[in-house]
Amino acid sequence: MSESMALILNEQINALSQELTDLCKESQDLIFSGREFNLLSALECRDDDIRYSAILKMDEMGKKLNEIVARDHRFPGEETRMVRTGNGATGFYPFYIGTSLLKLALKYKSAEAAIEWALKVLGTKAATGKFICAIWGVPVDRQIQLTAEVKIVPIEDIPDSEQKKFIMGNFNTSTVTSMLDFIPPQSALVFEKLIDPYIYDPKQSDALENDDFLKNHELFNEIITVLTVVGPRISMSSAYWFTFDDPDLERASLGGGRGGHMHEILPSSLGDFSILNEHDAQKIVQAYLSLSEPMRAPVRVALQRLNQAQRRRSVGDCAVEVATAFEALLGDKANNEMMHKITVRSVRLIGGTVDVRKRNAALLKKSYEVRSKLVHTGQANPSEMISVCGQRITTAALMKEVIVLCVQVIRVIILRRSIPDWSIFDITEHNEIGD
Repeated sequence: MSESMALILNEQINALSQELTDLCKESQDLIFSGREFNLLSALECRDDDIRYSAILKMDEMGKKLNEIVARDHRFPGEETRMVRTGNGATGFYPFYIGTSLLKLALKYKSAEAAIEWALKVLGTKAATGKFICAIWGVPVDRQIQLTAEVKIVPIEDIPDSEQKKFIMGNFNTSTVTSMLDFIPPQSALVFEKLIDPYIYDPKQSDALENDDFLKNHELFNEIITVLTVVGPRISMSSAYWFTFDDPDLERASLGGGRGGHMHEILPSSLGDFSILNEHDAQKIVQAYLSLSEPMRAPVRVALQRLNQAQRRRSVGDCAVEVATAFEALLGDKANNEMMHKITVRSVRLIGGTVDVRKRNAALLKKSYEVRSKLVHTGQANPSEMISVCGQRITTAALMKEVIVLCVQVIRVIILRRSIPDWSIFDITEHNEIGD
């Protein structure tokens, strides 16, 4: 390399470093909404007006760097580079590079450290990360490997990120709320993933593939659904996202984005559910996922209805949901004598002593009476006293017991990996089945 060329390259390096340093100094004393802030503090301010003004100012200042960066021989010039994430891709170079450099220089208090970070990102070919889905209602005290690919961990074990910060502290201040607005998720499902390529030229490579993300999202939903019967419990997804293992690469993804599920029914409370049992969770989850889709479909309906039943505030609505769950599994193509069929088939599947069977049958019949009241009158009294095998209990207490029976029936079906042929089952003697 000639001496003149070396001098030019050195001037490029110095120009970027100097401009970045100057912008950092300029950002120390700025005015937002009549108050003095340094730019980094303003970006983290809880006041929306100040924060949004700071974002615009950061973008304005960052654009001053883009042309200087493009002239620096260490960078790809005018070519485009994107960062692929687990759920899509995001722009990185050249349109966002100036803003990213400035933010990192402010954070590290060093222009050189920020430049080294950008060069590291642009030089990374592949990266590891995690698909994450935060969930309510499933507390765990340690990591549990539910399948060969998916584990559940305490929410505290999830790497810090903008997404985690959001879901753990973003409490709703609207007048229309649910208890979920004030309860952070307790655990999360995790799926490890290699992203290859990590950095790519969109003109040469169509690296935006969402198939894996969609499959993993579906898998997470299936696991959350079936965890309903490892309890019983109300298991619900909170938010899902992808995060890189290397914090430097995570910063380059510009937050990466997050998604959520629009729950139709929200509970008034989540209750105090027990710590997830490792062996039981592994057994049920793996058995459920091993079912063929034609077999899994009615089980899924039953699980979803059972989960919704526990979210319902009205005992009548709860009874309707539970009856639907039973009928999805134990019904047949005929629609007559459903209460009798559900009662007999449930009692036989669950098994137990004669007294247990009598009580279970009585509970199921009474739950259908509650369902009928709701359907025909529009209401059911949770405090109404009813008699079950000579014992007086409230309608609310009745439905709690029926929910447990529904859990037992679903578990039996999952573990036997088939729904019985009712034409044979109904006329055959049965020993205790259960699980």
